[in-house]
Amino acid sequence: MLGSKTSMASVTIEEKRLRQLKQQLFGKEQPLGKEAPAHKTHSVPDHASAKPIHAQTISFDSTSLKKDFTKIISFSILALAIQLALFFANRHGLISLFN
Repeated sequence: MLGSKTSMASVTIEEKRLRQLKQQLFGKEQPLGKEAPAHKTHSVPDHASAKPIHAQTISFDSTSLKKDFTKIISFSILALAIQLALFFANRHGLISLFN
């Protein structure tokens, strides 16, 4: 009996937290009380408003990943060029690193 009360309390706390997160994400208040079923997770307005946010997130993620990938490639090419320059300079006696 005590365990069921604890689980019910945690469910209501989780539902309240979910409502708060939805309000922060979508910027509008969710109806409270009996008229709003607690088990309802997908509705047309929520799904419709989630699409632009999801599209913007994907766009931002792909842009930032492209920039990161470009930086990684450019620094890798620079590091390889420096290694090759040091190797040939050492090999032809321009500098003495390991001789």
